[in-house]
This record gives sequence, C-alpha cells and structure tokens, in this order.
Amino acid sequence: MRQRRAILSPIHPDFEGRPTIKSTYITQHPQSMSGTPCFAGSRVHVKSLFDYLEAGDSLETFLQHCPSVSRGTAIAVLEESQQALLAA
Repeated sequence: MRQRRAILSPIHPDFEGRPTIKSTYITQHPQSMSGTPCFAGSRVHVKSLFDYLEAGDSLETFLQHCPSVSRGTAIAVLEESQQALLAA
C-alpha cells in the first residue's frame, strides 16, 4: 500500500501517477472527456480559458463563447491557478 503524500497544490498524482485535480471548480475523471480537466458542471476544458487569454481575448469573450461556465467559476479557477503557482 502506498503512503499518501501531502497535497501542496490543486494538482497532485493519483494512485496510478496521473495528475488529478482537487478543486471545487474543476473536475477530472478518466471516463469523462478522456480525463481532461473541465469546469465543474460543464464539458468545457479548463485549458480553453488559458488559450483564450493567451490569444489576447478577454474573459468576457471566453464567457460569451462558453455560456455553461459562470464568471465566478472562471475567476475562481484563475485564482486557484495563481495560488498553486505561487506555492510552487
């Protein structure tokens, strides 16, 4: 039996070594969307938010194109990501 490691960020390896998200706002299941992290309650990949922002689009543009993601959820994911990066 493996010992559990302390969780220092929202992303940590599961028992098979794959990254697993621990977040209220992000879900990741191997049987859903091939395990790609998605916004909770939607089929929108979290990476798409970062792709929009990287391309220079605003948060508002992302939200218009992905209406199943609420503004509050998108902001919470950005804040969780920031905290995880600052903790690393």
